[in-house]
Amino acid sequence: MIALFCCITLFLVFTPPLVRGEVLQKENPWWPSTVINPPELEAFFRVLDEKAKGVFVLPKTTYDPRMMLIEPEPNAVLNMEGRLIGFTISVAVTKRVKNRYVYRKFLYHNVWASDIEEIFYDVSFLDRTIDENKKLALNENGTAYENLVKVSAANVKQEAVDNALKACRAIITDIAKGLAPIAPEHSNLDLFARRVDHYFSQAFEPYLAFGPYDPATYILVFDYDPLGANTFLLKIARVFLVPSPSGTTLPLFGRAQLVAKVVSTDASSVSGDTLAKQTFRALLALHNSGRK
Repeated sequence: MIALFCCITLFLVFTPPLVRGEVLQKENPWWPSTVINPPELEAFFRVLDEKAKGVFVLPKTTYDPRMMLIEPEPNAVLNMEGRLIGFTISVAVTKRVKNRYVYRKFLYHNVWASDIEEIFYDVSFLDRTIDENKKLALNENGTAYENLVKVSAANVKQEAVDNALKACRAIITDIAKGLAPIAPEHSNLDLFARRVDHYFSQAFEPYLAFGPYDPATYILVFDYDPLGANTFLLKIARVFLVPSPSGTTLPLFGRAQLVAKVVSTDASSVSGDTLAKQTFRALLALHNSGRK
């Protein structure tokens, strides 16, 4: 059995999910850095990873061995005043296709959501000013940040960790077993991906001059707008595989480029062949741009 390689990318991504009807405001975010998590939220995900031991598919589960990367990703939820009130977890599943060098990545949003009070015993850290947060995030030696992460672990409610892990494992295990996701937006994503991938893999992918010695790997990303689950997003991304000191290979993702945006009401009028052709041309352009 091929071992499943799982890891967590712990970046705070300000995408617009909803928790209990609250409205988001992307301007003036509560946390000024999109690279470093707030230490309290970082503590939550470290506790979550310790609980999962880095593996988010249930053991002894029959899975697709092509699943090569699983990434739970936090998404901040802000109210109209820009105050952090909770966050959701999205799950990204990247698959390797046999005898092909374009990977497939599927993004499932709002797999788990919680209000901030249900995650932490003490939420007084929300009262920090932007300047105080910047000082923590940009501390040169990182000591204050790391110390606060360690201290904050005791502030995390174990029940929230258990619920988040249960939700992540449920959808990933179903996908690994080849079962269709139950949630309509996730099921719609899979149907959309299947329609595009059918044409792309048969009619276009064999003509891409990518190979095992390419310095970069290319990914076809199937996504949807979290605020409009029936608005599908077709993207491409370039990833560089970097050896780690432990001997494993870690992916270093580039920014995804949008290829097409398809609203469900128009889905029947946009053929999978058309979208596959757009993907082919976009991948060629991305590949050629990296050779300059």
